[in-house]
Amino acid sequence: MAEVKRVNKRAFLREHRKDGKALEMVRIFSSNYLAMIGLVIFLIILIAVIFANVIADYNSIAIATHPADRLLPPSAEHWFGTDDLGRDVFARVLHGSRISLRISVGAGFLGLFIAGTIGSVAGFYGGVVDNILMRVIDVLACVPCIVLAIAMVAAFGASEFNLILAIAVSTTVGLSRTVRTAVMSVRNMEYVEAARAIGQSTWKIIPRHILINCIAPIIVHLTIIIACNILTTAELSFLGLGISAPTPEWGCMIAMARTNMRSYPYLVIAPGVAIFLSAISFNLIGDGLRDALDPKLKR
Repeated sequence: MAEVKRVNKRAFLREHRKDGKALEMVRIFSSNYLAMIGLVIFLIILIAVIFANVIADYNSIAIATHPADRLLPPSAEHWFGTDDLGRDVFARVLHGSRISLRISVGAGFLGLFIAGTIGSVAGFYGGVVDNILMRVIDVLACVPCIVLAIAMVAAFGASEFNLILAIAVSTTVGLSRTVRTAVMSVRNMEYVEAARAIGQSTWKIIPRHILINCIAPIIVHLTIIIACNILTTAELSFLGLGISAPTPEWGCMIAMARTNMRSYPYLVIAPGVAIFLSAISFNLIGDGLRDALDPKLKR
């Protein structure tokens, strides 16, 4: 009975330490004012993404043209004005958030899967496998991300799936190195050796015991990558290699407004500010998560 009590006490203390660690991370994150500002901006954008159709109908307001209302300045009826086809700019920015974030977040998680596989295999096995995979990554690193994405979209065609794939591949360089470094720091820990000793396979050890214990730097890097993906998506659409008109994507909106931007600057200011706020929100959240998840940075 005494042994059972000791075991239960140890389990209670272990769970208590976990809860205390989680509360400490929440406290550190919430004390970072810039991170909280980023979180508020992200929640506002998330609400806009979820309730876009409720706020402004997609077909009748964001897509349908109204020549009689073309190039109206911002007003109570049209908060961000109208474009050269009479479409409400606010509605287009609102619905463009769905497309831009869907591509950016989708490319981020697809890139995480690709880079996580490469980095974890390279870091876990080391030796020849590590050298081969890292040399491939070094070759990709010689090509700028935007150039690699442009090449892939030009080769496979401009569609949403191809855009996600191109952006994901172009962002695997930095993330795969992050995963590799994190895996190498924990691959020789006792719990990994214990998992090997009881006969668990490599493909069970890597996700269950290694990646789960080095998830903090990966999450932080992922938020930064999503912020970069937002900019890359807008750049490709601006160049005509991403989402094309009449779909309301932020980069495409800026490209279509180039001819009228001097006389009607609100046409580029609205989508430009949306790109800036969405990218900066992920950056600020990433900085806050870095401080909260990395005990070495606690103040």
